[in-house]
Amino acid sequence: MNERTNLGTAFHETFSLSRPSLCEVIRVTAEMATGPDAVSFSSLRMHTHLGTNLIRSARRYAFGTGLTTADGRLSRFGELVVANDPNLADAATQWLLHYHMSAGHHAGPAYWHHLVTRRMIPGNVLDLGALATEIGILVEREEGRPIAPGTLRSSATVFVGSYRKPDGLGGLGFVSGPERGPFEVRTPSSVPRAAFAYALCDYWENVLDSLSTIHLRDLTDGGRFPELFGLGPDSVMGSLRELQGAGLIQIQRVASPYQVYRLWPSAAEMLERVYGP
Repeated sequence: MNERTNLGTAFHETFSLSRPSLCEVIRVTAEMATGPDAVSFSSLRMHTHLGTNLIRSARRYAFGTGLTTADGRLSRFGELVVANDPNLADAATQWLLHYHMSAGHHAGPAYWHHLVTRRMIPGNVLDLGALATEIGILVEREEGRPIAPGTLRSSATVFVGSYRKPDGLGGLGFVSGPERGPFEVRTPSSVPRAAFAYALCDYWENVLDSLSTIHLRDLTDGGRFPELFGLGPDSVMGSLRELQGAGLIQIQRVASPYQVYRLWPSAAEMLERVYGP
C-alpha cells in the first residue's frame, strides 16, 4: 500500500457519489471549520439534512474527490469550489471531482482508478458481477485479504451509479443505461480546457516526477493519463495543441521520439486559473 491515505473498499456505505450531499458537507465545512478545529461529525449531523451513514459516506467522497483534506478541512480546490461553484454544477468542477477520485496518486480507492482506466473505455458494456469479481481480485492482491461478496457487489454498484446518476457525475456522459443495466460506456463530454490543463499539470508533477520534458507518447498512447478522461490519441493531441496555443506546453515533433516541454509555473497556480480569468 502507498504511504498516502486512501479510501478503503467499503468507504461508500453503499451510497453512490451525490453532488447534493457533497454540497452540504463543503457548505458546513466552510462555515464551521475555522481555527485549529475541523468540522465535527455532530456539526454535520446538526446542520445538514443527511442521515448518519450518508454523512460518513459524503465526508469520504469529499476527501476522495479532493474537496477536503484528510483531517476534514477544505482543500484549496474545495475553497475555490465553495467560492465559485458551491452547487458543483460547473463542468470543470465535475471533471475535477472525477479526476481526483480516479487518479492513482490521489485519495480515491485503488479499485476506482483501476476501473476507470481499464473498464471505462467507450463501447464497453459494464456487468456488475464481473466488476465485483475484478474489485475482489485487485483488493485481495493489494491488501492480502478477501473482501465479503456483498461489499464487492455494492462497490461495483456505487461505482457505476456514480457515473450514471444525474445527481452524481452522470453529466460527464461516461455511462448510460437503466438502473439494473446493461450499462454502456460512452464517449464522455469534452473536458474544459482549464480543467484539463490543471489535471495535466498535477499528473505531470506527481506521476511523471516533475520532469521538464517527457515523450509525447506518454500522454497520447503510453500512459494512464488519457484513460482517466476516456480520450483517444487524436483527442489528446487536440487538447495538447490547445495548451500549446495557451503557452503552457511546447510540443516538439521535428525528430522522433517526439517531446513535450512543460512551461507552466505550477499545478497549484493552474488550479487557481480553473476559476479565474
